[in-house]
Amino acid sequence: MEIIPEAGTLVRICGDEYRMTSDLSAADLRRVALYVDQKMRETADQADYANKTHLAVLAAMEIASELFRSQREKGQMIEKACENIDLLRHLVEERSALVSLTSDWTQRQASLVPKKRQPLLQQLKRF
Repeated sequence: MEIIPEAGTLVRICGDEYRMTSDLSAADLRRVALYVDQKMRETADQADYANKTHLAVLAAMEIASELFRSQREKGQMIEKACENIDLLRHLVEERSALVSLTSDWTQRQASLVPKKRQPLLQQLKRF
């Protein structure tokens, strides 16, 4: 008789074992299960009774709340990053305009200054 290995990863959540399959690696799946287990235990510490179904729902609500908060914060960070990029682009454009102005001014000033300056001592000797 051929023994067929069981598919999936064995995890323990709130004292019960579950064999799960996922796109996640086995290590990642264990980390997720450990997180869920931790949330259920934290919820059990705060709840008046230990009905696992009730704890699972409360823990799921807490995890969903964390997810939504994280998504909102991510959106705010993306918005702030876009604002900073726009500000930086504006500053670069201003700098580019100033560089061309100062470049034109420098060229005009160079044309006004004599090409070869004589040292002051030589100028005084002429008198």
